[in-house]
Amino acid sequence: PLVLKPIDEGSSVDLHICHTTDQIAHARRLMHPRHHRILAERYIAGREITVGIVCGAAMPLIEIVPAVEFYDYQAKYFRDDTRYVLDPDLPAGTAQACTEAALIAFNLLGCRDIARADFIVNDLGAWFLEINTMPGFTTHSLLPMAAARRGQDMPTLCGRLVEAALARSGVPVGAAHHG
Repeated sequence: PLVLKPIDEGSSVDLHICHTTDQIAHARRLMHPRHHRILAERYIAGREITVGIVCGAAMPLIEIVPAVEFYDYQAKYFRDDTRYVLDPDLPAGTAQACTEAALIAFNLLGCRDIARADFIVNDLGAWFLEINTMPGFTTHSLLPMAAARRGQDMPTLCGRLVEAALARSGVPVGAAHHG
């Protein structure tokens, strides 16, 4: 199986999991009018795990369990039957491996403030899929969900991000005010 997706979209927009050459051809016909470049990658079956990072610190892992074939746009933002398992039970060492890989990718790529790394975990181990440098901030979004597990509600999380941006700009955190 093959996964086809645009290189410049997020949230699984126009993602297609293809099991036959006919499905690949059909997906390409649908995608090429809207997208100039398409990424093709090997499909890896397994459990979908995500690791949020806030200001260089890893958040609790979340397993995504969609009620549909895969975690598509509808499952991410509109469906209420997707399950999210915080701190999932994983094989020994897997959670630590995912956390370490997420932090390494975050640092090597020069990310700052926030990101979310996605993995597939199966009997062969943890497979790094991608790092999202602008993860969602909706009621269904994973990074705010993980931060809440660490006691950071949305206003606190947003405040941390503003403070990090101000610190980079050289503006003292206490000097900022609403105008």
